[in-house]
Amino acid sequence: MAVNSVSASNYYTQAALSSPVSVSVALAALKVNPVAKIQISDSTENISRNLDTLTKYANNLTQITQLDPTQVMKTTSTQFSSYTKLLAKFTTNYQFNVSDATATLGATLAANSHVSSLSIKDTGANVNLKLNTLQTMTNPSKLSQIVLTNPSVPMSMTAAQYAANSTALSKMVGNYNLSITGADAATAIGYANKQFIKSVSILDTAANVETFTGFTEPSGALFLPTPAIWVATVDAAHTLAVGTDSVAGSNS
Repeated sequence: MAVNSVSASNYYTQAALSSPVSVSVALAALKVNPVAKIQISDSTENISRNLDTLTKYANNLTQITQLDPTQVMKTTSTQFSSYTKLLAKFTTNYQFNVSDATATLGATLAANSHVSSLSIKDTGANVNLKLNTLQTMTNPSKLSQIVLTNPSVPMSMTAAQYAANSTALSKMVGNYNLSITGADAATAIGYANKQFIKSVSILDTAANVETFTGFTEPSGALFLPTPAIWVATVDAAHTLAVGTDSVAGSNS
């Protein structure tokens, strides 16, 4: 129950509030007596619905007890940060599902024992910058999903980074695009069925490129025996199209 208003008829003296009271009673008393010191004991639902209002009275609250502490509250990352003083008054092991966290805050939130799960919402550049941290953070299972705010902008990474951060990348949802660089031919051919990989830059010998992709250089072209960069894209048929001069095509 969210409390929207109180009246003088709900006034309780400070002495009368020496025992824990519900959220509605506490807010009624504080409206009339702003210096009262109060203990709250109520359901997680009632506490959760009034977190913003209770935060304004954090200095007046001596303790907050959930009657059903196994129930998980929901909040955004910004709101969760604003509740710091209020949450210090909880006597129970409160839990939150935190949404819309930045990639930078992901590892910190996952390490918080009061965060049951979290989701990240950030730009591809910011997520890319923190991929390794998200991959190796404490309690990685807490990360439920990653949503990009600019999914049309490709995230560029090396083949090694792609392989090393597979757990974090598996949490990405919605439409997003990856551009992989530095893949050998054998690895690149395995990207053909990956809808989100739009282009691959292959670093390998021409012989390996031909062996694994079937691509041969045009007649008269120099057949390179040493590693060189070959451009490949994944087309609509999910096949690898290799060339040496441009990136073109799409994976839809």
